[in-house]
Amino acid sequence: MPGVRLRPISDDRMHVRPSVGIRQSKPVAQMIARPAGWRERFCVYKTVTTFTPLHFHSMAEVALVQQGSGVQRLGNQTHKATAHMLTFVPPNMPHSLTSAQPIDKLVCMFDVGLIELLPTAAQVHGTFGLMGSLQPAAVQLSVDEARRVAALFGDLIAERRSPDRLASGAVTAALIVRIMVHHLRSATRSLDQTASEGNNEGRTDETDQYSRVISFLHRNFTDPVNRATVAKSLGIRPETVSRAFAGRGGTFTEYLTQLRLGHAVDLLQNSSHSTTEIAVLSGFGSYRTFTRAFSQHYGQSPATLRDGST
Repeated sequence: MPGVRLRPISDDRMHVRPSVGIRQSKPVAQMIARPAGWRERFCVYKTVTTFTPLHFHSMAEVALVQQGSGVQRLGNQTHKATAHMLTFVPPNMPHSLTSAQPIDKLVCMFDVGLIELLPTAAQVHGTFGLMGSLQPAAVQLSVDEARRVAALFGDLIAERRSPDRLASGAVTAALIVRIMVHHLRSATRSLDQTASEGNNEGRTDETDQYSRVISFLHRNFTDPVNRATVAKSLGIRPETVSRAFAGRGGTFTEYLTQLRLGHAVDLLQNSSHSTTEIAVLSGFGSYRTFTRAFSQHYGQSPATLRDGST
């Protein structure tokens, strides 16, 4: 990735493959291809950088700034990145980092499917759509908390290097969730503090419904779901599903389509499935619907993207 120097963490040096440009209207961002293979369901590394261009990827990302400061963009928001800041980036969220001085940070990118079988999966999935709006995507940790989180990253690096694959997936998932719990708890404390200071614009019934809908979509977006099926599964009215997205910069249909398109990009770059098969595997009802949505969102056809990623 231009402007980023990665320190090798293992002999296989797996980080991310070269970026593939995708034209987008707002924002303009590069799509980072996800490496193929089971072990590539997560990568963890330490990086020293002054510039990370605006980009997005289908993996979730959690990063801890250890030294330095800069300006970080997450979605439509910009904030200062400082030492001991822990940031969670949901899949497909554009993000970038700019700094006048080198920033040391630990980064873990992971396939959300790694944590789907854990008891806390629903809670983690439910935070994806809230990041950067009602729930902060970046949280400031105490020195002690940052030290504990850095140790967890160290354990992830050790697990990545280990030749012993027995229960490696479970160990990896548990470590990632422990890092995420630090983020969620810190974010919750921040929201509670804001509420205690008199700003009660936060947790409401609609917020909770939104979290439930987002969680359901992340687990089931490849199935033939729509507003009515989501409402029936969650025991709420279809109107409640639509209303949960009000004021969040998009609709239910737009959010669902974005999830499916992100998955399709992954399959186009990392599988041998035909584009027709990928349309079905990504949850689209027809190949025509898939190609139309893909071209409108990315400015090119699925076949063109696949040709450019090989």
